Amino acid sequence: SLQVVCGFRIQGEVGFFLGAAVNGVIVGTFCLEWIRNRSLHVGDTTLMCLGFTRLFLHGSLFLFYLPQSFHAIHKPEVVTSISWALFVFFHTSSLWFASFLCAIYCVTVANYSNSLFVYVKRNISRLGTWMIVAILLTALTFSLLDWYIAYGFGLSPSNSTGIIQQRNSTGADGNAATTLGVQFVIYFMAVALPFTLYCLAALLLLNSLWRHVRQMRSSGTSFRSRSVDAHVGVLMKLAVSLLLYAVYYVTDTLGLYGQLETPWLLFCFVICCFYPTAHSLVLIYSNSRLRKACSLDQLALRVISHNPVFPHLLRIHPAPI
Repeated sequence: SLQVVCGFRIQGEVGFFLGAAVNGVIVGTFCLEWIRNRSLHVGDTTLMCLGFTRLFLHGSLFLFYLPQSFHAIHKPEVVTSISWALFVFFHTSSLWFASFLCAIYCVTVANYSNSLFVYVKRNISRLGTWMIVAILLTALTFSLLDWYIAYGFGLSPSNSTGIIQQRNSTGADGNAATTLGVQFVIYFMAVALPFTLYCLAALLLLNSLWRHVRQMRSSGTSFRSRSVDAHVGVLMKLAVSLLLYAVYYVTDTLGLYGQLETPWLLFCFVICCFYPTAHSLVLIYSNSRLRKACSLDQLALRVISHNPVFPHLLRIHPAPI
């Protein structure tokens, strides 16, 4: 209905501007750091890729509802289909990057004697580059498959009680069931697997940190010490991130495949639209460099100091006598 479309459009526009501001801080900070050092840690590289994908994710969602806002657009169905493919690509890659980032933190911080865990811990920098390439290729594959099924076999992601619904109700039930089944498998691979990886890495890291806190407590370390406070802070931030991801996963599944009433559908869309921004805010709060970069004047000064043109233009020459 028109009410649902307007609600989606407004939420998409608000999410676009908020996501651009928050994820722009992440992208800008690590891009400047890469320009300065010509290298980044694998965790910082993954975080920068996550910021990029979420930045373009909000842009593709904004583009998806653009033809419904400006009816003068030529061939709106082409814009909608392309923006949907871009949305699936950036959505899938952002989920995998978030899960891989959690796995990097787990491998870097946690202490386990498992041989596979030790091998990954020692080779995380070398394996990280290949994982980033694999994530992008996986997201590209899923987006192309989903686009082909949605627009080649009669499924439309735009007109639905859920987000995905059969476009032509007069089509054969067997073909509709087959295409929906294939699309469900794609959804499972694109969303459920990174969620499982995220939960596994987060639980392993939570267990390791909690054991370390208990060891410090048994050794006589006060709970008011800075070391214990730091570990407890990490535990709380990780628990919040895991809770956000779990809520997002449930609402995303219900929004896509559940037959929901309009208010609940809009609620699910709000959660799905603002989860990337909320999680990015948690990441910014957890990173001291990103917290400093949130100041716009510091970010502007960094851009000026790393651009050789600005110092020359801003240099004050003495006035001629």
